[in-house]
Amino acid sequence: MAKVIGARIKALRRQRGLSQDALARVFGFKDRQTVSAIETGVRGLTAAELVVAVEKLDVGLDYFTDPFRLDGEGRFSWRQSGVASSALRWHLVALQPPAKAKAKAIREAALRNNGVEL
Repeated sequence: MAKVIGARIKALRRQRGLSQDALARVFGFKDRQTVSAIETGVRGLTAAELVVAVEKLDVGLDYFTDPFRLDGEGRFSWRQSGVASSALRWHLVALQPPAKAKAKAIREAALRNNGVEL
């Protein structure tokens, strides 16, 4: 649970535009390393610190404890970077239904035969 709460603390800190130093001051910690340890799940929050987080950051307790929330945990992207455009075109053709892909291949071959560059 420490990792989940840490990820949510980090997401909330970023959403509010706070640095780790600023958040450390909110909690009354001596340095930002404590906040870093909490955010990475190395150190958990005590019950009293969790109450401070709820009060000072103005969120409900469920923000930290609800297992169905994805705050700070969603890391999915449909986008892929660093891929050559030729590779992407191949994947797009491969994902098309066979009849459509075959028609496209025939059309491209006819254009090439007529001297059209693709």
